[in-house]
Amino acid sequence: MDNLKSQFTEWINNAKKQNGELYSEDTKSNYIGALENYCEKLGPLNLEFNNLFFYTNIKEFDKAEKTIKSCPDYESFNSSRNRIFSSALKIYRIFLNSISNRGKFEYWLGHYPDKKYRDSTVNRYLVALDKCEERLEIKLSVFIWDVNSVESFERIDKEIKNSERFLEVNKAYGNGDLSAALTAYRKFILDYYNNQWFPSVDDYNPNISKEQWLQLLKKEGFLTDKIRYTLAAFYKNGGQASCVELEEKFGNSSDFYRNCGGSFGERVVKETGVPKFGEKDAAYWPIAFLGRDAKPEERGNYIWKLRPELYDALTEFGIWKYLSNAHETGRFYSWEIVDETTAIKTCDKSFFEFSGSGIPKEICWFFGFDNAQVDDNRDVVLSFAGKDYKAHIKNDSTDRTRTTISWYSNLSAELAKIRKDNISVVFRKTSENKYELSVKGSEASMTTKQMLDEIKKYIAARGFTYEGSLIENFYLSLKSKPFVILAGTSGTGKTKLAEYFADAVGGKKELVPVRPDWSDSSDLFGHVNLKGEFTAGAIIGFIKEANENKGKPYFLIFDEMNLARVEYYMSDFLSVLETRKRSEANNEIITAPLFKDSIFGNDESALKKYSGLTIPDNLYIIGTVNMDETTFPFSKKVLDRANTIEFSYVDLSPAFEYYGSVENIPIQNDFMKPTFIKLQECIDYKDVVQKTCDELVRINEKLKIADLHVGYRIRDDFCFYMINRETADILSFDEAFDNQIMQKILPRIQGSSSSVKEVIQELFKICAGDYTGMADNGSINESMKHFIETKRDQCKYYKSAEKLVYMMRRYEEDGFTSYWL
Repeated sequence: MDNLKSQFTEWINNAKKQNGELYSEDTKSNYIGALENYCEKLGPLNLEFNNLFFYTNIKEFDKAEKTIKSCPDYESFNSSRNRIFSSALKIYRIFLNSISNRGKFEYWLGHYPDKKYRDSTVNRYLVALDKCEERLEIKLSVFIWDVNSVESFERIDKEIKNSERFLEVNKAYGNGDLSAALTAYRKFILDYYNNQWFPSVDDYNPNISKEQWLQLLKKEGFLTDKIRYTLAAFYKNGGQASCVELEEKFGNSSDFYRNCGGSFGERVVKETGVPKFGEKDAAYWPIAFLGRDAKPEERGNYIWKLRPELYDALTEFGIWKYLSNAHETGRFYSWEIVDETTAIKTCDKSFFEFSGSGIPKEICWFFGFDNAQVDDNRDVVLSFAGKDYKAHIKNDSTDRTRTTISWYSNLSAELAKIRKDNISVVFRKTSENKYELSVKGSEASMTTKQMLDEIKKYIAARGFTYEGSLIENFYLSLKSKPFVILAGTSGTGKTKLAEYFADAVGGKKELVPVRPDWSDSSDLFGHVNLKGEFTAGAIIGFIKEANENKGKPYFLIFDEMNLARVEYYMSDFLSVLETRKRSEANNEIITAPLFKDSIFGNDESALKKYSGLTIPDNLYIIGTVNMDETTFPFSKKVLDRANTIEFSYVDLSPAFEYYGSVENIPIQNDFMKPTFIKLQECIDYKDVVQKTCDELVRINEKLKIADLHVGYRIRDDFCFYMINRETADILSFDEAFDNQIMQKILPRIQGSSSSVKEVIQELFKICAGDYTGMADNGSINESMKHFIETKRDQCKYYKSAEKLVYMMRRYEEDGFTSYWL
């Protein structure tokens, strides 16, 4: 039995922890030492191997792990070594799964069948096969995850289906999970190991073993960078793909992969003397690959698959490391890679004076040049302001890592017209050799006001124009507290505001339609079904992704969120939101976990995947609501924790000047992230805080008339909003305070008592400025309405005054009033 130490070492060099970081060298060394030596240190154990790297089968490893953990000295031994042993056992099992048929089957289910199975279905099928022996109370002749041929599968399938308990077990767990899993597993075996690929063994077989492949791969100078990249791309794609698919996923042209595949086979022939497959153009491909025609739903015309022996050798060789940084995003010198289609270059004077730019080696992949050799070059097209310009990418002959892009004087002349300090150029990849350029003030140098202007243009270019300072208000509300409710009549663009704002800043969005039957948080996070398996809820996957990508804003949009009672299904979420605090380690905003691990029951897979999730500081929750007879009102628990923005104004005039001409501005989360979470952090803005609190005290005195007064939470939210307004230099103090009255105070007011009427009248006096009394006809509403119509410019908080007029009218007409339409 082979020792998997070297293979595990290669694997863990590229593995990442839950927070996305690579393991440290010390940690990797500790894990390897634990797996190799700790069984002997622990004491006499009834194990076949004390060196755990000799366990290549998950089933046998599980038995060994059970024996280890049942040892009386295990807990004390593990604790004395800072629990390195238990962590090493856990990570080694993950490794074994990744290289086993179980791991390959899991990946195949999600990517390669005629239909793509949901995560919950994949998990059910894996559990059905994992536990089939236990549930059927039988011993199979071959461990099910060791099946690598149709013949072997047919034998195991027969053993399972002929067992006495098959019908009972198949019905008891998912009403058919086992039979469905077996059907899918057979398709996997056919797809992954069958002989229907061309050429068949009878037609051609190079007879190169895994060991021989590995020897070739390790031979110095045998693999060129281009061939190494090609093999890594195939491996990363599960071992099979068309050249067109690789082009779309990993860059370079499809011809690049076709040429490299043939070149690899030719090198093997020269090195080993194996015959090539005939004299056709693709004669060298079958040495390393099997092929078949693509299915209608697959990309490209022909699918190539790495021969199994080569695939195993590439696994041991660690070929994936040659793609580990290929698509890394982030900042590299004066470049920022936002995603696979967008790069931003912060320009200095050399960018304009020398008609070009150096390309750091870390981002060569963006330009499809990461495998370029010395003196390699190619022409590209740069499109700027609607015109195409020729440009050239070349590897400098004196330094292979130095790649440059340069263009001709005609483009330089155009760029010179917009030259200024702190400018940035956005490169947006539109095809293999073409990039559209747009010029922006760099994110770091653009003011918040400029950023918001660009966002407004982006949204207008999609056909939506919003009144006045609504976008500024929306931004300030999210930055002050990441929970905003957008209220208004149907069709006024509430959902589109949330979606297009997210798109404008390059954020990730998830639209969650709320169902009327949601009654608790299990609909959001998930629940354990009758089979004891965890079923993921509507948002848990999105929150997990946000936790793993802290630099990018994530927008969770609840559409028609009050079709169910918000305080029921979001109760846990809202409570956790109030636990925000600063991390002492890195000053990030953190919260308590969203749920207890008991939510997963005994589902270890779900526990491993979702345990410990929090509300990260790059997650923004936006709810859209229509207030009518089909929806539920909001409780004070919800209103206290949100900024409620009401709007019903619609500008039907299209902004043709922006249509099709405005691109988004991908940002880092710092632009959106809340600056303050407690009032003690606002010490540098004492004047703003004092002015805000003085005004809020006046309002709170009036709210006490009907026991509607507010507490510290709303005070803090007011202050954060007003300080953010100050630092962003958007909106006047009165306009911003007016927004906060509308969003934090007025939604709380409803009822039919005379005290509610008095509160409305007293608040109107504050908002209107110098309003003193009623009209002659005795109608308070008419008096208030007449005042704001004739003295609008004198109103201190006009929007709130106008809303209070509406609320008073409802009170006088219906004997009841509320903020909502």
